[in-house]
Amino acid sequence: MRNPADSAVDGRAQGHGAPSRDGFAWRKSSYSLPEGSCVEIARPSRGRVLFRDSKVVGGPVLEAAAPAVELFTDALVQGTL
Repeated sequence: MRNPADSAVDGRAQGHGAPSRDGFAWRKSSYSLPEGSCVEIARPSRGRVLFRDSKVVGGPVLEAAAPAVELFTDALVQGTL
C-alpha cells in the first residue's frame, strides 16, 4: 500500500488534479470503487494530510499529522492494527 504521507506536498505540482473550491488538490485513492465510493487525500503541507469522502466534497475533512498517517498505514500493511 502506498503511504499518503510519502506523496508530494502539493498535488498540483505533481499533476494529481486541479485545486478544488477549498484550494486543495484532492486525489482519489487508487483503491476506489467504480461507483465512486472512496477516500480523497490532499497534502496542503509536508506535515499535514487531509482526508474526505469523495461523495460529500463539501462535508467534513479529517486532518492528521503526516507521521501519524505513516504509522497507521504501516500498521495496516503489517497487519498489526
